[in-house]
Amino acid sequence: MRHRELLALILAFAGAVRCSGHPDRARTDAPRGRTDYRSAIVPREDIANVLRRRTPALMAIEGVAGTGEGREEADTVLVVFVVRKTPELTARIPSELDGWRVVVREVGKVTAPPP
Repeated sequence: MRHRELLALILAFAGAVRCSGHPDRARTDAPRGRTDYRSAIVPREDIANVLRRRTPALMAIEGVAGTGEGREEADTVLVVFVVRKTPELTARIPSELDGWRVVVREVGKVTAPPP
């Protein structure tokens, strides 16, 4: 009888461990591809500060019309607006700046409205 009790205890413990999962693995109900564990460990600089510092260099790239903060799915992203999205221009724009993902969006030629 004691052997059966021990076996039941071991099986119950094994089931509990298996259900809890490993703490370093993403939860199964979490959206795939959007979990960035670095942000939980090392806080990122505020996106507004990144834009303030990085916009002059981005605007110096020929074909860039502006920068801003945007959303892509559930993520906040740094957006670089370009006159015409080409592979050559996209290659000159970094895909990440200071921990923020960069998205390139074509907007055409930007002009001020008439007075």
